Amino acid sequence: MIVVNGCKAILNTSIKMLQPRLAALLLVLALPLCSAAAKTRKAPRQRQPDKAASLPITPVAQIRDLPMSVAATHPPVRVRGVVTYYDRQGYAMGDKLVPLMFIQDASAGIFIRLPYSPNLRLKQGDLVEITGVAGSGDFAPLIRGKLVTKIGTAPLPLAPRATPIDLFGGRLDSQYAELHGVIRSEQHPLAYPGFKGIMQLFHGKTPRQTLFTLVTGGVPVTLRMHPGLGDLSGLVDAEITVRGVVGSLFNAQHQWHGTQLFVEQASDVHVLVAGNPHPFRTPVSPIIKLMQFSPAGPPEHRVHIRGIVSVSGDATYMQDQTSGIELQGITTPLHPGDEIDAVGYLEAGSFSPVLGDSIARVIRTGATLAPLPLDLGHLAENQYDSRLVATHATLMGEVVQQNVVYLDLSSNGKPIRATLTLAPRQSVPRFHRGSLLAITGVLHIETKLDNEISSLRLLLRSPADVVVLQQSRASILRTIAGWTTALLLILLLASLWPLNRKLRDQRRALRQLQQQQELILHCADDGLIGIDLHGVITFANPAAARFLQRPGQTMVGQSLASVVEPLDSNQQPYEAGQWPVQKTLSTKQSEHVQFESFRRRDGSRFAAEYDSTPIRDDAGALLGAVVSFRDVSRRFEVDQLKAEFVSLVSHELRTPLTSIRGALGLLASGRLGTLPEQGQKMLEVAANNTERLVKLVNDILDFERLQAGKLQMQVVDADSSSLVRTAVDSMLGLALKNSVQVKSEVDGFGLRVDPDRMQQVLANLMSNAIKFSPPSSTVLVQARLVEGEAEFRVIDHGRGIPGHMLEKVFERFQQVDGSDAKEKGGTGLGLPICRSIVQQHGGRIWAESEFGQGSTFIVRIPTASAYSARA
Repeated sequence: MIVVNGCKAILNTSIKMLQPRLAALLLVLALPLCSAAAKTRKAPRQRQPDKAASLPITPVAQIRDLPMSVAATHPPVRVRGVVTYYDRQGYAMGDKLVPLMFIQDASAGIFIRLPYSPNLRLKQGDLVEITGVAGSGDFAPLIRGKLVTKIGTAPLPLAPRATPIDLFGGRLDSQYAELHGVIRSEQHPLAYPGFKGIMQLFHGKTPRQTLFTLVTGGVPVTLRMHPGLGDLSGLVDAEITVRGVVGSLFNAQHQWHGTQLFVEQASDVHVLVAGNPHPFRTPVSPIIKLMQFSPAGPPEHRVHIRGIVSVSGDATYMQDQTSGIELQGITTPLHPGDEIDAVGYLEAGSFSPVLGDSIARVIRTGATLAPLPLDLGHLAENQYDSRLVATHATLMGEVVQQNVVYLDLSSNGKPIRATLTLAPRQSVPRFHRGSLLAITGVLHIETKLDNEISSLRLLLRSPADVVVLQQSRASILRTIAGWTTALLLILLLASLWPLNRKLRDQRRALRQLQQQQELILHCADDGLIGIDLHGVITFANPAAARFLQRPGQTMVGQSLASVVEPLDSNQQPYEAGQWPVQKTLSTKQSEHVQFESFRRRDGSRFAAEYDSTPIRDDAGALLGAVVSFRDVSRRFEVDQLKAEFVSLVSHELRTPLTSIRGALGLLASGRLGTLPEQGQKMLEVAANNTERLVKLVNDILDFERLQAGKLQMQVVDADSSSLVRTAVDSMLGLALKNSVQVKSEVDGFGLRVDPDRMQQVLANLMSNAIKFSPPSSTVLVQARLVEGEAEFRVIDHGRGIPGHMLEKVFERFQQVDGSDAKEKGGTGLGLPICRSIVQQHGGRIWAESEFGQGSTFIVRIPTASAYSARA
């Protein structure tokens, strides 16, 4: 059946478009091809969508508000909305037709880009859930769908009446809306361009989609009719209201440059006033008596003109063998040399009649249009108005305003103003006043009320329409003056030769300054290495050569990274662009590194501490960087011994302390007998102090393991709501004891962390907030997504932290007030442990406070890696 239908389509097309004998030959050639295609036709392979993990429903407006730079790295999202437009083979991508789809929820609408799937069947009004990633394209922003699930049907959203102001700037982008206007043109594009589209027509396939141009409030909007709407002929010149999805077009710089309306149902098109179904079948009206025009009338009074386009762009002109005329309201792209049919109303223009509210159809392209020699003595005969003419004129003046060049000309004593509109980034031509020019352009003749000619204007098509025939005398004199000036400059330079001695003195002083700088570099104890923008060494002082065991001159010209071969604190090579020295060259910011491993010439390594400082010129431009470093191997060994000593003592203290705590607890419970009241109090004091000592030992051990990287993080997928809820529940007893209320505000989202360690961070921050909050106050815990990162905030209304202590509180055994350890029971290690845990998650923690008003501790952890395995 498929073969028979295909062959019938080929036969019908051949009979209509070709001669009978050629059609028969094509039919004989097509029958074997159809038979072979039927035998080799395969059933389309069903494509199974990727299985996506459960994600929270995200409002569409939240995705549309994402900046393009953030959307590119945003984790997968899941949205739910009603289908407002769906075409299974909407547009061509490569050699395939892929779906064109829009959905809308209660917040906004968005374009969905889907891979081709022959089994996906959707229609307007279906309620769907889509899992994918955010992105940008022609309809920006968009969602690249990975999984589509139909869950039911839903009513379409209300369609607001769109005004031209709504369309400009894309305010209604991807929204279901209603437009009112008049249809001005009709097109039938091929589903595929080029050869493939021609073969579509050859095999009897009609164009898949109809495009109409709707003019609403003077703004042209392209209507893309769904292929299933059927015959829509006869809409040209009709006044209609139409509902559909607004598709705002954006260029590469994400700037709005047009609007389309996607219409799916025939019921969405309501004709208010019927149009002329055949505007180009009216009798041809040659342009002979254009001055005798009448005001615009109803559609049946429109005129039909055939001619060749002389100028296109901001203004469009055509002419036949008798005269020329300006076309207004054209939406069809036209080019000079196109032979066209034009239909419109004859109206009064600024200088002469125009064809207003016009539509055009291209008959053929590439026609030649010879300019008419302009005879200024026969202007009154009106044979030159709006026609392409050529004349010789003298340039009297030139004015440039933005991209428009105005030339004031004189031809046989009559003034002519020529106007040239330049294309973007087209250079402005310069002409010398008094030069004789050959000018080609469309002529405007402006007349007064008594038909007396008041001015002549020429509209030029391109800079090639102006040819210099003879340079002006003034330009020749300017050339001579230029050579004379050059000779005078040479003589002036010769007269300035005595100043050369002063310049020599200045150079001598400069050399002395350079020698002083070199002496300072040689006397410095720190190694100093200068590098250029590419990280290549430009100088190295003797201290650097001594540390690296390399002669300074041999290092010049080599890459600093290849000389020192840096390793981070974990003795691992840096990833590309992550070495602090490279960051200085990219960010123009200084970097300080307390520990890094540098390589000597013999292959041995030493611990280095260094600063990387950018070098700038007087204008602030980056020239390179200076790396000043020193050997801290001895200090590093002492730190290691100290850490090992602390760890050893802590381990040796833990066992006896645990026994003492157990014994004191047993005595305090009264199971071994009752003590006097004073003895019971002393026992409780001893038990509390032992508990504090055990906590201090545990904190020291945890901190040392974190610093040494021995405490491994068990990273898994986690939920922000569960993390905050567990941490808050663990602090309810302490909050009740201190008469403080704990509240939480959490936006649910997923992230990839060690849940136990993150709960330890939140619990530690809440514990501090509760301890330093006054009774009857509230501690607030927040969790939300900020700039693609998970942000947790713990806010209290306590006494606050002085500005100079905001960073120190994250150091070991540092507290705002020395008495806090006794009154609040802290060890001074909680915040350093929190910072170490957050840094091992690739995040950062800091405090914001106003003394006397409370404090806010902020934790940010990246979430981009949370779904890397699923994206």
